[in-house]
Amino acid sequence: KIDASLTRGYPSEYPWSRDTYNAAPLTRRSDVHGGRAAMHTLLLLLTTASAEFLRGATHIQLAGCNADCGRLEVKLQNDDAWRAVTSSNWTRADAYQTCAHLGFDEVASISSPFAAAAARGDRAVLRFDGSVRSCVGGECSMPAVGVACRARGPPTDTAAAMARVDAWAPLRSARLRAALSVSGEGNATLSELTVSVDAIEAARALPFDGADRVAALKAQRRTIEFLERHPRAAAALQRLHARGLLEVTPLGIVLREGTLSHEAELAYAAYLSSDPHGDVHFEFDGRRRLAPAPTSDDAVLALRRDGVARIRDWGVLTDSISRKATRSLHGSRKTLSSTSNGRVATARYADKRLERFFRSINDIASGYLGEAQLSGYKIVRIDTTSANDTESYVAGLWHHDRVGNRLKVFVFLHDVDCDEGHPTEVAVGSHLLNYYRTDAMGASRFDNDYVRQNYEVAKLCGPKGGGFVVDTHTLHRGAVEGSLARTVIVGEYHAVGKCAAMDALGLGLPCPSGDQFLV
Repeated sequence: KIDASLTRGYPSEYPWSRDTYNAAPLTRRSDVHGGRAAMHTLLLLLTTASAEFLRGATHIQLAGCNADCGRLEVKLQNDDAWRAVTSSNWTRADAYQTCAHLGFDEVASISSPFAAAAARGDRAVLRFDGSVRSCVGGECSMPAVGVACRARGPPTDTAAAMARVDAWAPLRSARLRAALSVSGEGNATLSELTVSVDAIEAARALPFDGADRVAALKAQRRTIEFLERHPRAAAALQRLHARGLLEVTPLGIVLREGTLSHEAELAYAAYLSSDPHGDVHFEFDGRRRLAPAPTSDDAVLALRRDGVARIRDWGVLTDSISRKATRSLHGSRKTLSSTSNGRVATARYADKRLERFFRSINDIASGYLGEAQLSGYKIVRIDTTSANDTESYVAGLWHHDRVGNRLKVFVFLHDVDCDEGHPTEVAVGSHLLNYYRTDAMGASRFDNDYVRQNYEVAKLCGPKGGGFVVDTHTLHRGAVEGSLARTVIVGEYHAVGKCAAMDALGLGLPCPSGDQFLV
């Protein structure tokens, strides 16, 4: 089968428009909806008789990120244009209500990294009473607001996760001291071990603003200072580079199998310690990649080599599963999310047949990620038409998902055409990258020309019932151009403990993804 400030009202439910995949006229219902219990209790105590949240809007959506995250946009009465919402006092209560309107139970982050990106045209302003109207004067220059939402999943053991996280710093210090003590003598050429900030900027897809340049310059200075302070470490990294085991790129560094543990510690200290998320990625993923467990599984071997494995037929798709998946894309707002004016939609619902299937292939995930677990699954439909749709659906840009190595399994609900069918594209081999930054969304989106010039690009298309499994740490994009819609079933896997650690640290990363049915 293998081819190689809580001041506004309480979240309430609203009906969903099947015609647009977007929120229907916002008419209040009496029952209330999810979120974390403690937050809901506090919100209830603070509820006032203020106007209904987002009164004045006829439809709402998130744009500039994905179906579960982005800047908040609304359509106002007698106006068919989408307007980015601005506010001088965007609160977590506002974020909870926005997510509740869109069918989500929880807030992952009260601001989206893409809130202001590509926010064009007229704006709407969120007033203190929670209503919205056209902006006037200086209101129109206030920041666009955003949110990242997620469906509620099983509770995580935060205490255990924090205990694990707290142990990393002393362990890393001890390992670095040991690594420095065994580094041999030698010389190093810093120009071969560093990359210019201009090269980093040229590889980015989104505007490289002043804050980006400052962050890049600080990271570069930290690298150079480490190499100059520890010449024996620099010499060890130079030898690693000469053996082809270390590659320094504008995106990050690559450490290949054969790199010794003390050499990896030196590389981490030199290149990756500026990333606030670096510890999570290196402890869960970076060290494991250098010493993978033996396997004869073709899919696992393909993933380790390329970051993706094609599957000719998953053997799960039936007419009944297909019909239910298709119907779900016209379902209630409690199980359906969308962006790009409905051109990208995701549906989440319980299906024991799908869950059994995804659990049955957990050995692939564990063979690649170490001990792994299924996080959830969803149905995804993309029907964008042009490259310009990347302005509202940034998954159309080359990117990684910022959570390190994780797997997504795709099952095609119909034949997917390689040119017009919105195939996922991947940069083969880029899963080996240790990215310099994963804390900023803009730092995870990369230039199309750079990717195509430096990597072999594979289009993941094929017959109904087939699909692929991909590491979303691999550079990839969902093709936004194409005349044929694509609908797929997607399952998601993470290393055991990773999402709990990220949640305990409050990183606000999509681990797990927010728009799926969580198991």
